[in-house]
Amino acid sequence: MLVSHRLGDPGLTAATTCRTPDPRMWFTMPAAGLAVGLSAMPLAYQSASGFRMLLPQGFAPSAEFSQQGTAAAAPAPPGARVVLDSVFTDGTGPTASSLALAVVDAPLVLDNGTPERVAALAIAYLRDQLSSELRIEWVERVPAGRGEAMELAGRVELDDQERVAQFAFVPFGDRQIVLTASLPSSRFATLGPAIEKSLASLAFDRPVSQPPSRRAALGAAIGGLVGLVVVAVRFFAHRVRVS
Repeated sequence: MLVSHRLGDPGLTAATTCRTPDPRMWFTMPAAGLAVGLSAMPLAYQSASGFRMLLPQGFAPSAEFSQQGTAAAAPAPPGARVVLDSVFTDGTGPTASSLALAVVDAPLVLDNGTPERVAALAIAYLRDQLSSELRIEWVERVPAGRGEAMELAGRVELDDQERVAQFAFVPFGDRQIVLTASLPSSRFATLGPAIEKSLASLAFDRPVSQPPSRRAALGAAIGGLVGLVVVAVRFFAHRVRVS
């Protein structure tokens, strides 16, 4: 059970072997592609970026990738710096699944427009990185630690195999954590909920400040404008009295 492994137990850190990230490596899971050590029990992962979470049962770190900046690591707004944090797999070959974590240097505000924004990012990511079209099944909010994340899932054809691409976008102060999972369609009913449980276990090493909402920013701008108008009116009123 996921709850049997405490977050305080000895965890895992990112792999140290460097390899240029290629999303096709963890999306298609070639038979000889990723070296893993399978775990019978869920493991706690500690990121050097300042967060930790429980991995789905059976997942272990890939020895092929290390932390590095690359736009190939996750869907992200244009121009935003993206760092691949870690890659985990539960085996090799077409029946295996993978989970990649990345940190994006762009804030994420969860509002009514977020589903459309993350859907556009995910579609563009798979189109640009894998030349594949994502057929979105749903976009919804799910628990992520003490807050929420925007989750998106859809079907994608890769190397004549239908797989499910599952994304989660998590606010992380002035940054965001992006989880990208690639699952065989036949295993999604089991692994999809397991990944959501991992998201729910997410914890931060220190309090994470939330970026101001769009509504708050607009309110501040309107308030400032009203203040300028009041000052201007008083100034001209004073000039009229003096003249």
